[in-house]
Amino acid sequence: MVTIVEMKNPRIIFEALAVRPMTKWELKQETKLEYPRVHEAISLLESEHYVKVLDTVPSKKGREMKIYGLTFKGVIAYLERFSLRHPDLLVPLSAEETLEEYQAKREKDKEEYRKKLEQLAQFLETQGKLLDYPLFKETRWLAEHYGDAFFDDVLDIARLIGALQPFPSGAKQLLNQLQKQVDELKKEKWMLLRDPEAKRKIRVTVAEDGKLAETDHFDPLENINEELEESEKQLETLHVQEDKWWRMGFAMRFAERFQHLKGKGNMHNMVLHKFFREVADFYRRLEVEPSENMAKIFESPSG
Repeated sequence: MVTIVEMKNPRIIFEALAVRPMTKWELKQETKLEYPRVHEAISLLESEHYVKVLDTVPSKKGREMKIYGLTFKGVIAYLERFSLRHPDLLVPLSAEETLEEYQAKREKDKEEYRKKLEQLAQFLETQGKLLDYPLFKETRWLAEHYGDAFFDDVLDIARLIGALQPFPSGAKQLLNQLQKQVDELKKEKWMLLRDPEAKRKIRVTVAEDGKLAETDHFDPLENINEELEESEKQLETLHVQEDKWWRMGFAMRFAERFQHLKGKGNMHNMVLHKFFREVADFYRRLEVEPSENMAKIFESPSG
């Protein structure tokens, strides 16, 4: 099944935002896509929570412009597709090439590998700062202490997390239902705005004791706006929870893989120490504390 980030225009926008956050106008300039295609791609990526609004800036005309960037789920989707080819996996010297040609090819591949490592390091570091994710912020420190293999493990964990989809399926189903509801309300609002006749307030009357009594006017646009605002608030709340599960899920898989490795030199890092304490507290509240509380219920009374 083709995902949103694999579709042509959304993929182009997604890859552009992986370089740096941008407004729709900047994306249009950067990608050379027509503005309607940019708007459509952003909407698709937002609906699947691969991108989100990070900030707003005023335009030259004083209008508010949204700055879009990747979500944590979007970062994982990017890492899933990141290719890192090791020069050590090259085929042996062939009969058609000289030793000098072979060595030159190896040096070129080593150089390309180092460039890809730097590209990956910059991506992780930048996204770590944008999303305030300590594990990615400390990328260079971790690479220094665990070696280049650290990057291979990050990519492996990203692929694992992408396959597992850490957000609970029931919550994901509710999120999809809310997203569908929001999309339908936006479509209904758009159709209403295009129809001047439909925008008029509707006079509603009801029968009381066999007589018609006039009530307040009913504004269909106001009603849709209220429903849309409430649905978007609920959707945002779920997205915050989804983001938390993805962040914690990646960190837990990282901990499972790296806890047995000693690392190099002094491993004292208070940023990572505090972060993994938070990860432990998250899973303790989620999985351990309920069992502990139940154990207390069945505990023998003292005395």
